[in-house]
Amino acid sequence: MARSSESRLAMLYHEAAKVLDRLDRGEGSIKGLVFASHDHTPRRGGPTKHTSSRSGDADRKRLFALVCEALKYKEVLRSIIDASGLGSAKPKLQPNLALVLVYDFLLGPGLSGAGQYKALLLRHKARLHAELARIKVRRKVSKNEDLIPDHIRNAASDEGDDENEEATAAEDRVKALADFQVSALLHAFRFPSVRRVVYSTCSRHREENEDVVARALAAQDRFRLCGDVLPAWHRRGMPVVDGHEHLIRTDPDEDLVIGFFVALFECDE
Repeated sequence: MARSSESRLAMLYHEAAKVLDRLDRGEGSIKGLVFASHDHTPRRGGPTKHTSSRSGDADRKRLFALVCEALKYKEVLRSIIDASGLGSAKPKLQPNLALVLVYDFLLGPGLSGAGQYKALLLRHKARLHAELARIKVRRKVSKNEDLIPDHIRNAASDEGDDENEEATAAEDRVKALADFQVSALLHAFRFPSVRRVVYSTCSRHREENEDVVARALAAQDRFRLCGDVLPAWHRRGMPVVDGHEHLIRTDPDEDLVIGFFVALFECDE
């Protein structure tokens, strides 16, 4: 188990170095290159296999975080690597591999594995820490975060604002869709001869699924949920509406679909 964890950590550092190499060559964005690197994950002792959705997401997040953090401190890390002699040490480290290793060793969570790389950095531990301390003294800072160049720190802040705006816009779109879906569903209920109405979406959002059902039930008393919907299907609605056990829902990670939801309404008159 320890060897497996060590191998996975070493793979993470190699993947991060490859992403940084491609960024240096201008081959894409950080997100695009991280996703491309994890379309397939080489497994120890076997051919390349697709990763599961859940483990793949975790690996991508970890890789993305490592690449981003190493880039923030790139200037300082390069200076430390050169001044400490690590850059010319044997075994010779590829420059971007040294960058991510030294980031984790000095500024990140530390190297809990990584085999020969950890042993190499431990041999240079005193010099690495001394060079980091020397740079802090020279720049008159005490926190690691203060070593990040202002233009990078400001860009990260702007990107965070953009992401917040995108998240707000996405929430607004979901709310607008849900409002429309409620009105369409209630309109269908008004036809006198209609006995059954199927409400189905390809959404994973509760706001467009269970919440729409709850709002439609609360707005009228002519239709109720019908219980004979795909009885063999195992996954049911979220328990946030009466009759949730009659609803059909999927889980993108477990059921390998983007989203699927079904509610069957039946006239109670």
